[in-house]
Amino acid sequence: MWIDTHCHLERAEYDADREAVIERALGAGVELMVTIGTDAASSRQAVELAERHASVVAAVGIHPHEADHVIDDDLEAIQELSQHPKVVAVGEIGLDYYKGYATPEHQQRLFERQLDIAHERQLPVLIHCREAFGEVVSTLQRRASQWRGIMHCFAGDASTLSRCLDLGLAISFAGPLTFKNGAALRAVAHQAPLDRIVIETDAPFLAPHPLRGSRNEPAHVRLVGEELARLHGLSVESVAAGTTRCARQVLGLPWNGQP
Repeated sequence: MWIDTHCHLERAEYDADREAVIERALGAGVELMVTIGTDAASSRQAVELAERHASVVAAVGIHPHEADHVIDDDLEAIQELSQHPKVVAVGEIGLDYYKGYATPEHQQRLFERQLDIAHERQLPVLIHCREAFGEVVSTLQRRASQWRGIMHCFAGDASTLSRCLDLGLAISFAGPLTFKNGAALRAVAHQAPLDRIVIETDAPFLAPHPLRGSRNEPAHVRLVGEELARLHGLSVESVAAGTTRCARQVLGLPWNGQP
């Protein structure tokens, strides 16, 4: 059984067949899907979807791309939604300097305010980081020596991996681990301890090889797990068990009936 720790099932790409997508995931052995908000509206939709499906839980947060447009009402909505019993994390939050959709100052302020929500609610964080790793790490280090959470869609080098692990974060691998041009990432994934790894699809984005370029969905998370098994020289079953155990620990979910 697998857990897809990061997908976006509330997005419009699934409006025509969302229920079928969830059923396909269950049929493929995905026991739980974490659907992730990227602004106040999609966070509310993620919670509503989780309410309707036992196999779906939600994370609520505002993506750094939205930082220039956030108002206090948006953050108040995230604060309120974070109290819902099916919300397991605050995310995805962080910094993204690659596209320049929002100013670094606004991104940093938004990141800090959402870290406050996670701290207040004692929830893990789901970190988005692109071209801003030093700033993300320094922010987390300044606020606490250890964090419960996940570095979403990890794409860094060995040094980055080490610093994430030192912060207490789990490392999430997604479709790029399987890409033909992903040799450097696979080398890093080979070094990552299995008890600190989770997997994700980031669906509808980043479909793994050989499905690259198509709409992704949670049923495909197994392809990421199979690549991890190959890299670590382990059975697919042991990687499924290990990544599922790590996901449940990080997200505070029951494991074998125990909290």
